[in-house]
Order: sequence, then C-alpha cells, then structure tokens
Amino acid sequence: MTKVARFIDLEGRAYNANGIISIKKEEALNEAIMLQVDLERTKENDRYFDNISYYWSFEFNGKVYKITAIYDGVKGETYDRSFDMIHESMDDLRSHFVDAEVNNTRSFSQIMDIIFKGSGYTWRQVSGSFANLDFENWGMDQATNLIDNVQGRWGFEYEIDDVAREVVFRDKVGTNANYRLRYKLNLLSLDREIDAIDFKTHGIAYGNEGKPRVEYTSPLAEKYKLRTGGYRSMGFTDNRFRHADSLYNLLKKRVDSTLRLALTVKLINLQRAGYSKFVPRVGDYILLYDPRLNIDLDVRIVKIITEYNKNLEEINTDVQLSNFSTVDEVQKAQERALNDIQGVFEGAKSLPNTAMSRATQQAVRDVQNTQTEVKFGEGINGMQLIDKDNPNYVVQLTSKGILLSENALESAVTAITGRGIIAEAILAGTITQAGLRSITIGNGYITSYYDKRPTIGFGQWAIDFYNMDGSTSAQFYPNQMVGHDNTKGTSITVETDSFYSVNYNYFADSSSPFFPVYITSMQMGYTTVAGAPKSQAAETRLNLIANAGMIGDHKLYGSRDTDQAAISLVKSRTANYVDLYFGGYTNRDNSYLTFYHNASETTVSPVMRMYKDAVRSYVTHYFAGLTGRIEPYGNGMSLLYGDGNQKLEIRMVGDRIQFFTRGQLKFTIPDDVDTIFDALNNR
Repeated sequence: MTKVARFIDLEGRAYNANGIISIKKEEALNEAIMLQVDLERTKENDRYFDNISYYWSFEFNGKVYKITAIYDGVKGETYDRSFDMIHESMDDLRSHFVDAEVNNTRSFSQIMDIIFKGSGYTWRQVSGSFANLDFENWGMDQATNLIDNVQGRWGFEYEIDDVAREVVFRDKVGTNANYRLRYKLNLLSLDREIDAIDFKTHGIAYGNEGKPRVEYTSPLAEKYKLRTGGYRSMGFTDNRFRHADSLYNLLKKRVDSTLRLALTVKLINLQRAGYSKFVPRVGDYILLYDPRLNIDLDVRIVKIITEYNKNLEEINTDVQLSNFSTVDEVQKAQERALNDIQGVFEGAKSLPNTAMSRATQQAVRDVQNTQTEVKFGEGINGMQLIDKDNPNYVVQLTSKGILLSENALESAVTAITGRGIIAEAILAGTITQAGLRSITIGNGYITSYYDKRPTIGFGQWAIDFYNMDGSTSAQFYPNQMVGHDNTKGTSITVETDSFYSVNYNYFADSSSPFFPVYITSMQMGYTTVAGAPKSQAAETRLNLIANAGMIGDHKLYGSRDTDQAAISLVKSRTANYVDLYFGGYTNRDNSYLTFYHNASETTVSPVMRMYKDAVRSYVTHYFAGLTGRIEPYGNGMSLLYGDGNQKLEIRMVGDRIQFFTRGQLKFTIPDDVDTIFDALNNR
C-alpha cells in the first residue's frame, strides 16, 4: 500500500510532502506520539518550503501531528529543515486549561470530569479501581499536567483514541503477546543498559504541613551501603498527601525506580521470531531468555522508535523493554506470583488482577495446543468441535449460540447466546454494563454510574456515596476507636460540603418532600434532631434516654423506664411540654440536676442544682458592689446579700421570715400580712 505524507497549513490547504529525507516516530508508555521529520528543498516543494511554520499539521499513516519546533540548517546555497511534531490529540489536551481548583476529597471519576470538561474529549475507565484522594490547591493548569499529576498518585495508564476523541484509562495498557525470545533460537541481538547514577536505597517523605511522615528502606539497602555506613537516601515533601499509606507507596516507587535496567532489541528480530503475526504496541508483554545476561523473565514494551526512509518505508525499529530495579528482584516476583496462584486454588487468597493476564495466556496455549475433530451434517445441530484426547470436551456452534461442555454435551459449562452468557465461572479484569445507567465490577469494587457520574461504590471495606453531580458525599465503613484497638465498629464519614440526614417519606410519594428526623450540615452549621412527623392534632414526642436496655418490652437492666436520666419533648393537641427526669427509685435516689456555665477554656461553674427536695442556686447577682445568692437552709431557704461578711441574711423557715445581720438574728416576721406591716411600721 502506498504511504502518503502531506503538510496542511493554518488555512487548511494541503501540500504533498515531497523532499522528505527521513522520519523518526517515537511512542512511549503514557506519553504523546512524537515525530521528527527531516526535509530538503526540491522543485516540488519549493512553493511552500519556506512557509512551513509552527502548528502546521503533518498527516502521516492516518494520523495527524502538529509542528512544535523547527530547526533550519544551511546546506550549500539553500538549507534543510527539521521539524519536531506532537500528535494532535495530545496537543489539544496540552492546550486545554482547567479553570477549576479542588481543595477536598474527590473520586477518580470526579477528577476526570473536571479535567475533560470543555476539552472536546471524553474519557472512559476500562479497568482498574482507584480510591478517593485528598486534594489541596489542585487544578488551574493544563489538562496534560493534571493527568500526569494524578497518574503519579493513582498509578493508572491510558491511551488516546484520536478518532473518537476519547481517553481510555486502564490499570495496564497492552496485552500478553505469548512470544518467547531465546538466545541462539530466535533472539539475535539484545542490548542492556544499567543506570545507577541516582541509585537510592532509603527515603523519607512528608505530607501536608509535615504530616504524615513516612520512611522506606529498600531490601538492597544493607548490600549497597555508603562508605560511611549510611544508606543512599532521598526525600521529598508533597502537600497533596494527608494519608500515610498513599504517601508510602509513592516513596517506595520512587526509591525502587532509581536503579534502572533498560533492555533494547530490534523489532526486525521479533518479526523473524514470528511476532509479525501480532502488531506490537506499547504496553505489550513478551517472554525473554538470554543466559549470557542471566535473564529469564517477562518484559514489557515501554517504548517503540521507528525510522522511515525517503520513500516512507520502515527501515528500523528499536523496542525498549521494561525498567526493573534488578533482574533478581523480577525473578523473585515471579516466584511470589506462582505462590499467589497456588493460594487462589487452595482458597487462601483472592485472585489478583495480575493473575488475569496469566490465565488468559494459559487459555490461549490450551486452545492452540488442542487437536480437534470437527463434525457437522446429519444428526449434528450446527457444528461440533471434539477434543481427540478427551471426547468429553465439546464445543457446539449453532446460529443461536455457542455451548462449551466437559461431559459430551450432557450439560454446558458455558453458553453464549443472544440473551447473554451463562457460565460456572467468569474470570475477568473488569466487567462493565454500559448505558446511561451503568455499572462496573473490577478489582474488588462494584460501582454504579448514571451518565458517567458515580452514584454508589461498594468494596474494599467501604460503601462510597456520591452526590447528584458525581462529587463524593459520604463513606460507610468499619472502624475502630483511636487508642482503643479492640473497640471496633462502623462509621459514616460525611464530606464537609455535604449533609447527612435520616428522613421520613411522610406522604409515601417520591415527588413529595422528605421530613428529616436527624440532619447535620457542617456547611450550614447546624444539627437538628426531631420527633416523628405527625399532624398538628396528634401527639408526638422526642425522648433522650440514658440506657436503652431499660426501656421497651424487652428490658435487660432494671424494671422501670423511669429508673434513669431522661429528657422528653412532648407536643400534644393543646400544649407543648419539656420534661427532665433525674434520680431513681433503686440506688440512684441521691441524684441531682445541675446547670453549668462555661467559665473558661478548662473550667465550668454551677448555676443551679436541683435535688429531690431542694434547689440550690449558685447565681451571683451584683448590685452596688455587693452580691446575693439563694441556697437551702434547714427545712427552708436562705437569701444572702452582702460582701464576704454577710451583712444581710434572710431566712424563710416554716411560716416565718427571719432577718440576720452579721450572723445575728434581728427580728422575725410572722406569716401574717397585718403583723408584717405592723412590724415594718414599728421598726
């Protein structure tokens, strides 16, 4: 097929790209596709050669790139031109400014909605599960910078579908290619580069305002100590982090990646090995064995560099394989993976996502290595594929579906029809039900969506609730009290910009308002507790009881509801009551009700205390520099007025009133109005 390349100016006029010297294309994991095009002046391109400018477009192999840099070099009487280009999709996103700032906890979908709003691009999450993160002063930047920022925290990978203008997020991109490269068999050349210039074995990291503080020491630390005996250390502060776990994971990743091992092979060698049957992509995995370098491991394609000649023919392709801390570390990881798989079979472990790729790989090998007998014709409904080694293994294909059986079609292990899939077991990285109302199941999470906005998420010890706009509302999760590890329970955490309520649907109509019996809002600054909603004529009450085990029909402790402290708010047909209960008929008779005043940051002062047969007032009133108070006295009460020497004291005892000054009785007033007036006149 003839390949075509052309330039397109800012007005949309196209020019065939004559005079190309060479083209170099570079594709890297989670990065833009870059082109470098070298061009010489010819008779065919002379009319536009000098006019080529930045942000002209270059169309090549069905993709469009934007010129971002130009280099001109003198050559005889003229000059050659060299252009650096970036794929237009990445240029679009690099030029999209996110005019928003985030200062709270957000989910993956909420952050992506913010990034892509108004960009002209949509996004889709195919696999992976990403926990909510705290953000502070995040945003107000180009979309690509923000994607890179959160990628370092969530660890996702992504691809861009430039036709659909969609960014697709996965936990890992690429596939398992199922090819093994072996020295002297199909591996002809291999280059290895080890970079230890920034090698570190220890790190310290600080989060928001110095908290949390985390520390990580590599397993290689003791082996590669400094001459002074210390570790090869690094450190950083990242104010985006408030939780130790996520900060520790980032620190570990940075420390472990400081020792780099890069492996590079020629793609032409891979093609000779049969790899040309499957077009390689960045992110693909292959198997590599070379005893000369003690390498026997799975490696991943992280970069592809392809060179083209003046005829636009591919002449060379270099493939850079995964970076590892050490080869030994990778081999140990493989051994751990085998132990994990055995644990899955024994029921001791759940299946990790990494096992998914291995299972798929094994399934491909099983199918390819099978010798099959094919039957169709009379007596056969459709077509049957029968395993020659074990005829119980049968696959039947008809116009209505596919059956897979392990007992000669006595029953089906798996059936695929137009109505759906029936299977005893389905192994998948992520299961997605698309549509306006959709759901994803993957990596231990079940998430429900409405128009791409999450509504509720379940998994990993929590249920996440979301507002109508997709922002996080609350989380329901198991918890334990700080400092009391054995005191376990369940908590609901509400975001600061959300409220929490418990409601009655009083009118049993979804269009009618709900009536909250409990509602709390940090943003509005109030918490309200109410009794059940009733009509104005009906009686309703709100009770606050000290011990639930002493009320109701099934009492655990005590035999009366009133043998405890309680508050009751009552609305009847004709009145509103507030009842406060204290004391008790058993061993709590010597109780009291006290009103306190917050006197300072650490102290309170009693204002009034009520006993079962007396009231003591602690209120101090000031008048002309003197003070007064009321308190019980014997079988009566005493009113004291004056300074510390008690200048005046009035005692009300029985039916008489006694007046004292400085502790001495001056006179007594009988409980008779005439006598009182006579006593006052005589005085």
